[in-house]
Amino acid sequence: MKKHIVRFKILMTLLNEGYAYDNVLRTLDDSIPFINKCISQMIDEKYIKTGKRSFVPKNKNKKEEISFTFKMITPKGVQWLIDNYANECGWLRYLPDPMPSFYINRHLSGSAVYRMAKSITASIMFSNVGIRTFSKSKSDKEELRDIVDQAKEKYRKDNGIKTEDLFREEDGSVSAYYHGKDIKSTVAKLTDEGQQHAFLRNHGLLFNRSVSYLVYVTKAKGFVFRKRGVDRVRNTANAFVWENRLPYEKYGLGQRCIVFCKNEKEFADLFFANYRANQDTKEKITMRDCFVCIHAVPVSRKGVIMLADILNHMDGYEYDVVDLLSQEDTRYGATRL
Repeated sequence: MKKHIVRFKILMTLLNEGYAYDNVLRTLDDSIPFINKCISQMIDEKYIKTGKRSFVPKNKNKKEEISFTFKMITPKGVQWLIDNYANECGWLRYLPDPMPSFYINRHLSGSAVYRMAKSITASIMFSNVGIRTFSKSKSDKEELRDIVDQAKEKYRKDNGIKTEDLFREEDGSVSAYYHGKDIKSTVAKLTDEGQQHAFLRNHGLLFNRSVSYLVYVTKAKGFVFRKRGVDRVRNTANAFVWENRLPYEKYGLGQRCIVFCKNEKEFADLFFANYRANQDTKEKITMRDCFVCIHAVPVSRKGVIMLADILNHMDGYEYDVVDLLSQEDTRYGATRL
């Protein structure tokens, strides 16, 4: 029975998101060996497969190629879901029969797939704690994500379900995660200067009971926070919120942030790298100067528990950058502010 449930979780996650890294798929069950075994078996049975992409980052000093792998669902895996769970998930019946040939962002560069996979990592982590991802993907490409979105839209229309209602709590507040890709494409359509709006695809925007967070996922080469860059992201998010009539916070949008990382050490190293990089600029600021509140969440089962605590209590655990910089011997500890 457990094997069947875990298979469902993995396949449904890959169907909804298109593809995902192995490490975030391991957050779907408490036993890592068990979920690794399930993934291996499903690869052998051709329900899922492994994709591989590579790219050379735009770095003036280093031109090292970055290679990465991810898991994807196959048409056979989609059919398994339809055969076993069409009654529980009615929208599965609205998928095309037979399923057309689909591909996973083949028209995008390796770096674009890499960035989107980071946002998908955040989406899966939020799904683990009951936060849905709001998707408005409408491309002319035959991507799996578009096929799934169209099936869900037809199902909701036939059953009188308003998409917006799925993301509203009983008190009328909004709880949803929005991919940076969707935010940027929506805002770009509103103005001729859309290309000037900053919102990288490894970023996203979370509303938890109408409290907003900018969302980041650490990258292999790290990234440097600049105050002006964060402000530009907030401006883009503001335009998106206005267009979609989402709640606007009294003290400003995206004053909090969630950073998904491999572990606590990686997050602390990121802070120190940003601190050193910004000391050579006129701004001389750190990540802590960009946000009122920063939450570091590892991509693991431990991170899922931590994320639930953060979103349930609104002031959950955070890594205090001020303490990290002043107390290097305890820089990996978590504190409440």
